[in-house]
Amino acid sequence: MSQAALINCWFSSACSFAPGFGAAAVLASRVVEAADELVTAVGEIACADGLGLAAPSLPHAAVAMATAVRTAREQADLIGRAYERGVVTYRWLALRRVAEGTLAAMTASLGDDGSVFLVSANDPRAVAATEVVQAGDLAALERMLAADPWLAAARIGDWDCYRTLLHAATDWPGHFPNGPAVVERLVAAGADVNAHSQFSSHTETSLHWAASSDDVAVLDALLDAGADIEAPGAVLGGGSALADACGFGNWAAARRLVERGARTRLSDAAALGLLDRVKAIFADEPSPDRDVITMAFWNACHGGQRATAEYLLDRGAEINWIGWDDKTPLDLVDEASQPELATWLRARGGKHVAELRE
Repeated sequence: MSQAALINCWFSSACSFAPGFGAAAVLASRVVEAADELVTAVGEIACADGLGLAAPSLPHAAVAMATAVRTAREQADLIGRAYERGVVTYRWLALRRVAEGTLAAMTASLGDDGSVFLVSANDPRAVAATEVVQAGDLAALERMLAADPWLAAARIGDWDCYRTLLHAATDWPGHFPNGPAVVERLVAAGADVNAHSQFSSHTETSLHWAASSDDVAVLDALLDAGADIEAPGAVLGGGSALADACGFGNWAAARRLVERGARTRLSDAAALGLLDRVKAIFADEPSPDRDVITMAFWNACHGGQRATAEYLLDRGAEINWIGWDDKTPLDLVDEASQPELATWLRARGGKHVAELRE
């Protein structure tokens, strides 16, 4: 789905939940659509020719997109305040999170000087640069950046699906040779450390990808270079890099993110066994609802955190909730070979998915 379609969907939902914002929403969505069509059309030509696309050559599209982004943000702020007053439902809040990730991806495509470079993933320069980055060949990277300095900040792919060389440096499975040095060199050459990728509705930064690869050294390099530790867009729920780290069971990256100041949701704190943070969340009003508690319990079992799991089960968690990958808490702990936790779950009524479906 294009950026325009995503924003149009967002604004349509906003209008249905918050009457009175309709006129501005429709105007902004039409501006986004016009900008998207203009930039996509010329972008496809540029990709076909293997050329970098410079936004100053498209002044109308650039102005339209900037206007749309500003209007969209104003709408998000207005409806966010309405939500705080109880006017807007929880469904809107979920839609808003998706929209914020999309807006982040859109604005990341504009450089400080208003320029954006899009190059086809099949372009020989993009292919070679990706190989050099993942090989950790610093000398070759230096030569490539000297010849084509725009590569450092380029978006590689097309307007509906792209990434950057920083994403290449953090791609699965991560831990590439000279990873931190590659990150430092790309940032020094102009790479946007907070640039978002675009894959369907996912708009992750390179920090998300480093967390998903459990690559702590590169994660540190990105944070040292100014990466936003709370940037949205995670493939798991649209949250921060910590959501990806905990969701994929990358505990080294998750703990480093917390050490570096990442905010923890209840599920994050539970997965990492941070019982003091879990208790602090329950001490605030209102207390989490049962669905949130159950998800946190599932994550506590995922992380092998019995004390946290016991605390959450005593506060109403559903012991046999079927979560990610179609697994119950007992499925998770058996796969992770945690016999003591499995025995405890069994004693409290825990079952495998197969048993529940018999």
